[in-house]
Amino acid sequence: MIVAILNLTVSCSYYKVNKVRNLNEDKSKVEVEKYQKLNKYFILHTGNEMWHVSIQNINAENKTMEVNLESVAAKHKLYTPNSTNDTRYREGRGEKVVLNEVHILTSQNVDTRDSIATINFSSITRIDIIEMDTWKNIGTFVFTATTVAVGAYVISLIIIILTKSSCPFVYAHDGTGYNFKGEIYGGAIFKPLERDDYMHLQNITTDASIFKMKITNELLEVQYTNLVKAMLVEHNKNENILIDNRGEIHSIKSTQPPLSALMNDTENMMTQLAAIDSNLCMFDGENNNHNVNDLVLKFAKPAKAQETKLVVRAKNSLWLDYAFGEFTKLFGSYYNKFIEKQRTANHDSLLNWTVKQGLPLSVYLKQNGQWKLIEHIPTVGPLASRDFCIPINVSQITTPDMEIKISCGFMFWEVDYAGIDFSEDENIKTTEMELQSAIDENNIDVKSLIAENDKNYLVQPKPGNTVEFIYKLPAMKNEKAYDVFLQTKGYYEHVRNYKGLPNKKYLTSMKEEGAFIDFTKSLFDKIKNDAGLTTSK
Repeated sequence: MIVAILNLTVSCSYYKVNKVRNLNEDKSKVEVEKYQKLNKYFILHTGNEMWHVSIQNINAENKTMEVNLESVAAKHKLYTPNSTNDTRYREGRGEKVVLNEVHILTSQNVDTRDSIATINFSSITRIDIIEMDTWKNIGTFVFTATTVAVGAYVISLIIIILTKSSCPFVYAHDGTGYNFKGEIYGGAIFKPLERDDYMHLQNITTDASIFKMKITNELLEVQYTNLVKAMLVEHNKNENILIDNRGEIHSIKSTQPPLSALMNDTENMMTQLAAIDSNLCMFDGENNNHNVNDLVLKFAKPAKAQETKLVVRAKNSLWLDYAFGEFTKLFGSYYNKFIEKQRTANHDSLLNWTVKQGLPLSVYLKQNGQWKLIEHIPTVGPLASRDFCIPINVSQITTPDMEIKISCGFMFWEVDYAGIDFSEDENIKTTEMELQSAIDENNIDVKSLIAENDKNYLVQPKPGNTVEFIYKLPAMKNEKAYDVFLQTKGYYEHVRNYKGLPNKKYLTSMKEEGAFIDFTKSLFDKIKNDAGLTTSK
């Protein structure tokens, strides 16, 4: 039984409402304080009245919160929560203010004659959060094998999402506004892990003369971008174009679904992988292999096929993002010294640790009865899915069927689609686009910092740092289709100020294979048990 507890969507044009209901359980003081520090504008709804509130005190024992009541500013009266409200708000009309709002609905009669009121958690019936919407699901926190038990637990999930750490964000301009596209060089959290990243941005109309994009820092981290290149790909209109992890472009003509898709040899995943529909394979099975989950796909293989292309639509889970943050807290006040040591650590050792802990999405081909590693796909972040193309040599497969295995740690990845294409790449022309300017938030052109793979870096040290890139487009043919792909190289470092002593014994155990996966699974079970969730399969 799959329960989608919370969905958030993001864009820069339209906004939608996410509703969280039945908030009847305890809410810890720490969680509420974290949420309030997000600088959201809290609005309390009681009967036909609405009040701007700031949370002053939490009484965990009595399950109440004390709030100050103030009049709601006129600009915050755009959204009225009701059962039929589906209003969409537009940035262009000056309605972006709704993005800062959290609406708390209570069944309690509140005495508004005083400026202070006490709200019982048991009276809170719903919380509405206004989020950006492009009709694309960019962050789903899904638990499987559980029954619904909302309350403080659901609010904690909201906190996980809204306080997430991540890598640099990329936005592309579609002619009317900027749209969020994804995160670059995800997981490269130390300098030795600096890596190239390749991602599809969007298709381009043939009458366009320029292309604009942004790279931003929106979180507590320092981002170091070494290289930024945009590539224009010309291809036939009847083909989709994908890029692999080596920067090679491939045409996709017709993907075929798997004949079977089994998780850990038992659970049928065919429905989850059949279409791009946010019905996800979550890699959440229970097993004794350090909680590594294996998805085995069986495909029909044409007799003469020598090469194929596995197509997978996937992203990391918000659970992995949250769990890794909890792991770093184990370092306590030693964390910043740990970061300093990692700056000179061995690249291969760091990379091997990520592989042993199930962080990449690992792809294998079954050959002569043995699993042969094809590729480790590095983490890409939880905010946007990517379409991965994995070229595979199948010349040694002589049977009419072939098997491919995809593996990762417990709930580290979410896969929405998987298929295979045996067509040959053809009629693809790639041109590096001419960068006209790269202007940061201080109106400084930083083009020279990202032009080459060298020791010069574009450094974005704090939230709010933004660089807008403007590229000149060549003349394009009406009979062809065009897509823009982005190549970047860099790394980033989290900014944290943890307190307390490090848990040295536990941290030392993290060197063992699968130890981090086991840590995240134990954390998951603890949260589930604390929230009173029960298992039912």
